[in-house]
Amino acid sequence: MGFRRVALGALMITASLLALVEPLAARERVTPLYGAGILSGALPQGGHYVLTAPSSMPLTALELWYRVPSIGYGPAIHPSLGRLAAQSAAASSAAQGLSLGEYVASIGGTLSIDVFPDSVAITALVPSPEADATLRLLTGSYFSPHITDAGLHRAKLDMTTEAMYERFDPSVALRNALFAGLFVAGPEHYATLDAHDVAALDLPTVQAFAERAFRPQHASLVVTGATAPSLLTAIMPSATITNTTFSEQDELAALQSTPGSVSTPRFVPFSQPGGGLAWLGPDIDDELSATAMDFIADYLFHPIDGKVTRQLATALPDVTLNGQFITLQKPGIFLVGVSGPGSGAALHQIRQQIQALTKPLPPDVFLQARRAFSYHIQSELQTPTGLAASFGWYATEGSPGYAPGAQGADSQYDHDIAALSARKVAEVAQTFLQSSPLWVTLEPSQSIREKTH
Repeated sequence: MGFRRVALGALMITASLLALVEPLAARERVTPLYGAGILSGALPQGGHYVLTAPSSMPLTALELWYRVPSIGYGPAIHPSLGRLAAQSAAASSAAQGLSLGEYVASIGGTLSIDVFPDSVAITALVPSPEADATLRLLTGSYFSPHITDAGLHRAKLDMTTEAMYERFDPSVALRNALFAGLFVAGPEHYATLDAHDVAALDLPTVQAFAERAFRPQHASLVVTGATAPSLLTAIMPSATITNTTFSEQDELAALQSTPGSVSTPRFVPFSQPGGGLAWLGPDIDDELSATAMDFIADYLFHPIDGKVTRQLATALPDVTLNGQFITLQKPGIFLVGVSGPGSGAALHQIRQQIQALTKPLPPDVFLQARRAFSYHIQSELQTPTGLAASFGWYATEGSPGYAPGAQGADSQYDHDIAALSARKVAEVAQTFLQSSPLWVTLEPSQSIREKTH
């Protein structure tokens, strides 16, 4: 699955979902990507949209996805640039005097911006009567972004506060260290928030990035909840396309990250003990193997039902556990993180349980685990924001038809779950999880110990 906040926090996707958009590479597919009651097509300026069937809830979720490098396009690397540009666009006032963030707050809605190494998602959950006006402002803010000094200043203040909180979040420290160790170059090597980088970035740099990254022809618009096709008429046809001279090949090259050696242990000074493990996994195109990795993560680390989750709750109750498989184009990532007293013992226990899965589970155990896995996936798709997050993530990663929920209860993902066997899961564990993982340890340095005692 994609990034989840319940897993390794720094870049996790909000549990808010909407609906997805067919990317450019999938335009020529003959087989419909989505099931009955789901409409999809081209936006006037380029891009694509997806609308789900109307809901009885008086809420509409609107989500824009862009596949962009968070570190910028040029040779200069700015880890916070993608995040700052997205937040500055939302904080910059439009012609009517309200910014997107201010408007959504004024109507009782919520706005969230999630930035990942290779993508940005902007989500607005609003009362349905306000959906048209919100969509106009959302697309106006990001189809032809104009960032103001005031918007940039507000975004910098917000991100500086976020950076302060993240300094004390072990899941963020683990995620950053694990990705930095797995990749030696490219967007995934860097965190998406660096306080010093935020302070140094100026308006021309942020504006230039926003104009190149947030182009309407590359947008994926996802709409769920109480929706109707007429909603799309709210998009202003006058939205201009800027900086169209950049080639798609250049942009794809800017998104490539280079995997490195995963065998070298890493030590990261932190205010509390913790640790993490990471393996490189299958690409998103290997759907059955990716689904098997999702199954393994769910079987061992589901927040309530996971085997390791239950074991640690009894043996090491002070340890916080997060684990997941992150589905990416190349390659996917299997991450596990723990924090709190006893983290070292927990990691060794986790490693043993992962290695045990290189042998097939007993038939009755596997069938029960597969049923639980299917239920957990379906339960994540029961809200407008949950469904949209699924659609948006897989569309951005280049495989929209693989998104859970894309064909209702008869999706390709559901077929992949049904095709899993205990032997297939064991083969995938042998292929991707039997090697030595990247091992990261969080431990208070001497200076931190002195300050806390």
